[in-house]
Amino acid sequence: MSITILIVLLVVVSLLVWWVLRLVKLSDPIKYGKEFARAQLRSYREIKRNNPNMSKEDLYFNAAKCRPSYEDYDIKEVLKTAKEQAGEAKKELNFRIFVIHYVHYEYAKLGLDNVKEFGDYYFQLEEGVKSMIPEDL
Repeated sequence: MSITILIVLLVVVSLLVWWVLRLVKLSDPIKYGKEFARAQLRSYREIKRNNPNMSKEDLYFNAAKCRPSYEDYDIKEVLKTAKEQAGEAKKELNFRIFVIHYVHYEYAKLGLDNVKEFGDYYFQLEEGVKSMIPEDL
């Protein structure tokens, strides 16, 4: 019985450490933006390599679908909003703009945008994404 208890205790401690490390990462919007952008960029490149003739918007959509817990509707809404706001700024939608909108959406969905200690999370998330994704992609 003592080995079983030891294994259970080890698993519980490991999960607690993982959870604390995740919270630390989530509490830093720049790091969160970078990690989010890195994962999206990896998905984008893989999908583009396997589907070289896919349209830009379909590439963005399919890269976003690689992220767990999102319905197609959510991604379509983010894509629509990003496209509209790019148009308002007289810019063409690119992957960087899409990922910036997508990371804001996820951060808000997690409820982290309401925590005052994070300061101006919007621009910090954007800074993290911009450091990972080239503007011309």
